[in-house]
Amino acid sequence: LEPNILQRIMDVTSVLQRAVFMGLLNDHMDVTDFLMDQANVVSRINPTILGTERKYLNFVSKGAAVKTNDFSTFPYLDSQDKTAVIVDNMNYLRRKDEDVIYAVTIWIIADFDKAAGRQLLSNALKHMKTSSNARLGVIHNPTAVVTEDNTAVSRAVLAAFLTQ
Repeated sequence: LEPNILQRIMDVTSVLQRAVFMGLLNDHMDVTDFLMDQANVVSRINPTILGTERKYLNFVSKGAAVKTNDFSTFPYLDSQDKTAVIVDNMNYLRRKDEDVIYAVTIWIIADFDKAAGRQLLSNALKHMKTSSNARLGVIHNPTAVVTEDNTAVSRAVLAAFLTQ
């Protein structure tokens, strides 16, 4: 693995050196943007990860009314209060039964009744086996109208989290 990484770094270094020499890249340009504009780079990027504008979730509620367990008012809350309600009511899967501060919190937001959502959850659970400093929270985000017939897997996932 290391020789492959070293080879890729050497390949990119020569491309960057050539771009600087030709005047296509200078001190006032973002190297990431330059590389992403190249013809051999897939243009489908996640703007949340590589975007220049920083977006943060504010986990602090503005009002005291969101501390209640009455979820009938949830659709009427603004995004900051909705986030605070979700954080306050999230159940986490932990590797140990200790009260520690976890360095990493993983939220899986997916439709667990679909194969892609189950695969995402499976990958997160595999990661949890090897990580002692992470906790996992799940949010079921259905892609279809929720009925009793089409939510068997997601209800099983929720039951597993509630009974751990």
